[in-house]
Amino acid sequence: MNLLRAELGRLTARRFVRLMVVLLVVAGGLAMATTVASSSPPDAQRVAAAARQAAEERANAARFLAECRAARAPGAPQSLREKYPPCERIDVNQPVTEDFLYGVFVFDRQIKVLLLVLAAFLALFGFLVGASYVGAELASGGMTNLLLWRPRRGRVLGTKLAAVTGGVFVASVLATLLYVGGFWLIGQTVGLPGRVTAHEWGAHGLLALRGIGVAVVATVVGFCVATLGRH
Repeated sequence: MNLLRAELGRLTARRFVRLMVVLLVVAGGLAMATTVASSSPPDAQRVAAAARQAAEERANAARFLAECRAARAPGAPQSLREKYPPCERIDVNQPVTEDFLYGVFVFDRQIKVLLLVLAAFLALFGFLVGASYVGAELASGGMTNLLLWRPRRGRVLGTKLAAVTGGVFVASVLATLLYVGGFWLIGQTVGLPGRVTAHEWGAHGLLALRGIGVAVVATVVGFCVATLGRH
């Protein structure tokens, strides 16, 4: 426990780790600032026009579905049947109003792509932090000094790995919460939240957890690569 506490203190004291945390925060802030600058809250007139356009498209989809079903009815000619796709592919509930509000940030429409971008940043963050944390000590001789009073290489490396993966996990969770919360606030103020159901929240949460998992795996990979390369 004392060794783990010491490694956590060493991790938080490293300037490179602090720099990476700052860069992660800056990247998230820039993404939010760009979204705020490119989005404007729609007025009632724009919303009404988009709703009418969406309703017209759904009506066209309903008519197309009726034609598709008639073309696939028993006795319909094969030439007519070939003009239509499988009827189950026709969604009469799409599009929705938000699809025609251009230049407006819609949270439930765009958060998936934003979470994928965050996952890429977290993976890079984890890889660099994991590699630099152990690599710097191996290259500088700090690991040799540590092994003089704790001559159990496997235990020392395992504790270092636990410390850095735990630190990256906590940082990734906090970054994800701030990231999603920030964009949710943007959707409530200068955009639209969209139609976020409990099922969609679950899907977004699962995607966020996968991004955090990718960051942890990237940390382990970076740590192992630096340990093997001793740099």
